[in-house]
Amino acid sequence: MFRSRRAAALAVCLLLALLHTWPLVLHPGRYSRNDNADTQLNEWIMAWVSHQVVTNPLHLFDANIFYPERYTLAYSDHLFVQSMMGAPLLWGGASPVLVHNLVLMAGFALTGWATCLVMKRWTGSWLAAILSGFHDSKIQDFHEVVIFAVAAEKDVRRFDIPVNETA
Repeated sequence: MFRSRRAAALAVCLLLALLHTWPLVLHPGRYSRNDNADTQLNEWIMAWVSHQVVTNPLHLFDANIFYPERYTLAYSDHLFVQSMMGAPLLWGGASPVLVHNLVLMAGFALTGWATCLVMKRWTGSWLAAILSGFHDSKIQDFHEVVIFAVAAEKDVRRFDIPVNETA
């Protein structure tokens, strides 16, 4: 079914990400952790960056919050990578809630997969790798899209893991 164990590990991490975000996966465009101010802020930042990068990229950090103050996006995380992950959906008319939730779920899966690849290299065991991919420290900050998405790329680069290896 899968061409490699790495692809199978990614599939397992995606499945675990969907389970960890249940019931969000049922209606990602409607369900949200908007009871948390960080989630609302992150949704707004991702929508702002996606909008501004195509309309006026030289003024990306002159966000429309605290107007007329300049450089207000720098008051928080700019979420540029996460925003660019979800930008095509926003440009296509998707809601910021949907985009935030999809990027959050992708972040869970990719971070778990990167951790899995690191642990496979360290231990030589796929079981240990899969089990380490989803530990409780990620779950406690469920609403923080900032934590995810970039972590996967950093882990793979830091430990020099060839993603296209077939083992």
